[in-house]
Amino acid sequence: NCASMPEAEIQNELFGCRPGGIAAATGEGQPGKIVQADGGTLFLDEIGDLPYPLQARLLHVLEEREVIAPGAEAPIKVGIRLVSATHCKLEEKIRRGEFREDLFYRLQGLMLTLPRLADRADKRALIRHIFAQEAAAAPKVSLGEGLIDALCAHQWPGNIRQLRNVLRAMIALRTSDVLELADLPSGYRLRPQPTAPAPEIDSLNPLGRAEREALLRELDLEHGNISHVARKLGVGRNTLYRKMHRLHIKWPVKKPLH
Repeated sequence: NCASMPEAEIQNELFGCRPGGIAAATGEGQPGKIVQADGGTLFLDEIGDLPYPLQARLLHVLEEREVIAPGAEAPIKVGIRLVSATHCKLEEKIRRGEFREDLFYRLQGLMLTLPRLADRADKRALIRHIFAQEAAAAPKVSLGEGLIDALCAHQWPGNIRQLRNVLRAMIALRTSDVLELADLPSGYRLRPQPTAPAPEIDSLNPLGRAEREALLRELDLEHGNISHVARKLGVGRNTLYRKMHRLHIKWPVKKPLH
């Protein structure tokens, strides 16, 4: 991970360290990851954070298929496949003089852009999959449908890492085996859709509008927890969903509570 170590440590990890060097565990030195990956694949995560001086050395490896190890009398020939990943927009870093343009084009043999979690069409299945991984030690724990709706609606600026952390916290702090919307950390709870007038609401008669406002208040009080609201009203969840549909209450929305 190029973002997790200082420059000197990354240099030792990639290119090795000379005999007797500070980073060497023995007096014989150690080969770097590039030499160790000879004949295989080297994955560099967060390559956009690779220190600028080391970018030229990496480019030399890719162009000449050799690495100059510290203390070596001659370059060492290597054959590696390089796979890299970054959350940065490398074009912007190039414009700021933080990333070498020639290295960028050398890395650009095949580029895949992964969508943000918020933009994925398979969010529901992905959330279930990640939850199953995180809840492996607690197989009886499950996600309520209302909670899944809320998780799908959230924007997740931290992407899957953020989702994993939220799920881990909910699993650790659970009070029952079925996680509901009320179990979300407060910053992630979602309100029902605002009560601003809309064309479909105009079709409701005065009694329907009053019923709608009352139900919105209950949903707000329970932080959108469908199970809690249904229990308070003495109806089933499906009945409550039908009532919300009839009253034009769309839930959840993407606006988090602050």
